[in-house]
Amino acid sequence: MNKHKLVDGVKIALTAEEETAFAARVKAWEDGAFDRSIVDLRDKRNHLLASSDWTGLADSALTSEVSAKWKLYRQKLRDFPSGLTTEAKVKNAVWPTKP
Repeated sequence: MNKHKLVDGVKIALTAEEETAFAARVKAWEDGAFDRSIVDLRDKRNHLLASSDWTGLADSALTSEVSAKWKLYRQKLRDFPSGLTTEAKVKNAVWPTKP
């Protein structure tokens, strides 16, 4: 099926070169899907780590048991992206549960 463009409100078929260039742009976008999804995941992970930094402070008043749970949670967050090698794995990843 031929692709079209609008020029001054007139529908015009793309040339073979334009279709090739369009297909290349679409492929480049699709090829970058994993990179975009892993960046989004790491951004969220970094936010969760930053929002729980207080748990590691000496004056946080957490019991040693609760502190250990937070340490484990934070380690799971740091390890979280490992093994996520496809966009599907990133989209289906299950986040660690906050204590």
